[in-house]
Amino acid sequence: MQWDKRLVTLSLLPLFHAFGLAVNVGMHFYLGSKVILLQGFEPEQLLKTIEKYKVNDFPMVPPLALFLAKHPLVDKYDLSSLESMISAAAPVGKGILRTMAERIPSLKIVRQGYGLTEATAGAIVNPIDPTKCKDGSVGVLLPNLEGKVTDLDTGEALGPNQEGEICLRGPIVTHGE
Repeated sequence: MQWDKRLVTLSLLPLFHAFGLAVNVGMHFYLGSKVILLQGFEPEQLLKTIEKYKVNDFPMVPPLALFLAKHPLVDKYDLSSLESMISAAAPVGKGILRTMAERIPSLKIVRQGYGLTEATAGAIVNPIDPTKCKDGSVGVLLPNLEGKVTDLDTGEALGPNQEGEICLRGPIVTHGE
């Protein structure tokens, strides 16, 4: 996948959300690539748009990944132009991205990320290399960020596989209490 003007991205992401703003305005305006904006999710319109405009990049939310992985309508359209997708804004169930990638073999980059407005959108993202992605994981910290998971009651740092609050520090994180 070339990250340049040949990139054709389909977006259903709202521009008022950090994910939509970063992807649509930040990345693609900077790259000068083409963005196809759809106003809302209509299954046939979505699939026709991918086919017609030869969309090769599709940032999405988990319900769209589930739709592409499971809905029978998907088989009626040529989605072979799709090469890259990232899901964010909510967790994707284990196996959904793998099922979607198996159904659309042209997808070379299938990953998930985690972000928040306070971190200027993305903060943790799976690597582009699929061999370094763990199913169900949102990935690794982006460069120049530090992070830890803390206990909600004590504020103490927790170890692996323990639930708590994600705390981040770095140049893209807003300052606050």
